[in-house]
Amino acid sequence: MGTVYTKARIRDVDAIVKMAVKFESDHRAIVTRENPKIRPVLMRKKNWAGIFRKYVVKCIRSRNSDLFIAWDGKMPVGYSLLQIKKNIPVFEIEKLGHFGDLYVKKEYRGMGIGSKLKEIGMKWFRQKGMKHVSIGVRWGNKRARAIYEGWGFLPSHLEMVKKIEKSD
Repeated sequence: MGTVYTKARIRDVDAIVKMAVKFESDHRAIVTRENPKIRPVLMRKKNWAGIFRKYVVKCIRSRNSDLFIAWDGKMPVGYSLLQIKKNIPVFEIEKLGHFGDLYVKKEYRGMGIGSKLKEIGMKWFRQKGMKHVSIGVRWGNKRARAIYEGWGFLPSHLEMVKKIEKSD
């Protein structure tokens, strides 16, 4: 039958949250493998899935965000979270599209699903009048970085974190 892509609806929220839980787990494992010291920065609140569920509902209802799901039959196998973000006022680019999440289940990777979700997202951003788009990726996720660079995304900035110590 092939993969089918749909705009997320409220009835899809639980499927998205379930994928997000797996995304978070996979992502944390990939990133902390290279740098175990980053683990505390990635810790989520105990009720983060419930918080994310409310956020997803808000995004589905918003004109400035949306989600798309990839389906293999009745099984969701990937999703993208699209957002329009305001830039800080000193930059000429006032608004830009942003991929908040882009996830494909491990067993479905390498099949073009992420690329198709990206294409759907780019079309959505164009329809919203966006001229530029960004995507976030943790430094330790080398595979995702390589994919995004292959899609034409350029490294923009590196955000670094540090716990404030008593000696600071």
